[in-house]
Amino acid sequence: MSIAKSLPTRLRKFLRSRLLHTGVVFGCLVVGWETWNAHLNAEPSLTIPAPPTLPSPNSYDDLVRIANQNVEPSSELWNSTTPTPMSGVSGAPPSGAPLLGGQPPPGGPPGITPSGTPPALPAPKPIIHHNTDGERRAALAKAEPALNALRTVLVRHIAYRQPDHKAESANPKFLSLARSLEFEARLRERDGDAVGAAESALIAIPIRNSGGE
Repeated sequence: MSIAKSLPTRLRKFLRSRLLHTGVVFGCLVVGWETWNAHLNAEPSLTIPAPPTLPSPNSYDDLVRIANQNVEPSSELWNSTTPTPMSGVSGAPPSGAPLLGGQPPPGGPPGITPSGTPPALPAPKPIIHHNTDGERRAALAKAEPALNALRTVLVRHIAYRQPDHKAESANPKFLSLARSLEFEARLRERDGDAVGAAESALIAIPIRNSGGE
């Protein structure tokens, strides 16, 4: 009599069910592993999208045009004084002029040093010029056409997109336009126009970012 027949009927059914369950679980593991392995080794399917179409009209073109016509005020106008050298002043006295004190140097005629050259006068002191708000306003007036054109573009709410081939290159003229706005904000603040100063400063932020900073 075989061993399978010698086992009780319930035990034989239990062993068959266990073997069946084990086989099913093992088969599922094999299928899952093969599926996962095939997924990992599959060649990726990449679709490169076409470059997006730039909006037309594009505010980027307007910004370039405005930045080109901008005349940036000099930041040195915010200095309290600007030294200006004197013109027409030489370090040596005119030919034939008497020496200081009216006494000739030993060993030479009046007005001539022993080395044969006229003596040098002290270096002239620079003329100190105090910059005024009027000068600052006059400098800002040259940038006002560009700044007014910029505000007109912002009010129109035209779509803006920087071309991809220019996205990584800084435009120094954008930075110059931003500095003009910051100059305007500082002057408005001195005039007591806090709202106008904040408006100019806020506009300058994205313009400066467009310039690469």
